[in-house]
Amino acid sequence: DRAGRMEAKGVIRKGLEWRRAREFFFFRVRRRLLEQSAINRLQATDSSLSAADAKKVVASWMPEEDDKAAVSSHDAADIESKIEGVRVEALKRAIRELYEQLPEADRADALS
Repeated sequence: DRAGRMEAKGVIRKGLEWRRAREFFFFRVRRRLLEQSAINRLQATDSSLSAADAKKVVASWMPEEDDKAAVSSHDAADIESKIEGVRVEALKRAIRELYEQLPEADRADALS
């Protein structure tokens, strides 16, 4: 099929100009690698996250359409701070679950 037909069917977002193909695929691969790295770090931080859930979280952190903008706006410190936020929430959840497992008599001693 031709690019126009594939666009009409919704198989691709837009046609690709041959002279810009290298740049397009460079930024596409770079974005995918950044996303996968963030997904792996996120899952290592919070083991309760499935791959699909981690992918949704990382996708919400990056611009949707433009790969070049996503790569250029990717700030390692910003991603790390977001992953740290997820880590803190996971720790809070784990502490809460452990606290709820304690017998009522021991709960007051655990907070002091």
